[in-house]
Amino acid sequence: MGTSWNEEVTICYSLCCQDRRSSKHIRDNVHGNIYLYKVFMSLIRLLIYAASFSGLLHDVGHGPFSHLFEREFLPQMLNGYEWSHEDMSVKKIDYIVDEHNIEIDAAMLKNVKDMVLASSANASQNTVNEKCFLYDIVANGRNGIDVDKFDYIVRDSRACGLGCNFQFQRLMETMRVMDDEICYRAKDYLTVHKLFATRADLHRTVYTHAKVKGRCN
Repeated sequence: MGTSWNEEVTICYSLCCQDRRSSKHIRDNVHGNIYLYKVFMSLIRLLIYAASFSGLLHDVGHGPFSHLFEREFLPQMLNGYEWSHEDMSVKKIDYIVDEHNIEIDAAMLKNVKDMVLASSANASQNTVNEKCFLYDIVANGRNGIDVDKFDYIVRDSRACGLGCNFQFQRLMETMRVMDDEICYRAKDYLTVHKLFATRADLHRTVYTHAKVKGRCN
């Protein structure tokens, strides 16, 4: 399976690719109004940057062996201790910014951290209330369809020699935002089914395999 860094870079790249599609969609719908186009694109790019940073950094808080460390090892070693890799990711983001004196807009930094926490139990109340579609891109707490899964399912399937029929590019090209929620065409239901079916196979044959879990016990 790939490294966490490979995963995060791929997620960031996927999000940046959306910028080109957003640009074309907006250009086709502002009817030649250059000023309006520039305003919309400035806003879209800021939001895409925030989502891209979130995709790049949302898993930096994982411990060794990823979820096994969080769900199997820590509960056995530290009885009753609650630990969240999303919380640790936010702490590391703050540490990186402070330690290296990175100049970043406060609102941008807050958006990035809110996106990291959006699908966790520790999401900010404002994020929970607003539930803007932007908070569903990296880690979707509403339906579980997000670019994080797109990346690791395809990558891990290939790395383990399992083969993968799931084509995330099709979903990314046809998804639309309706009523502040990311939606997919009804005729793409088989692609969505393959996403969750492949994920279930990976959990059964790889992630929770007795030999894999045994190394952590």
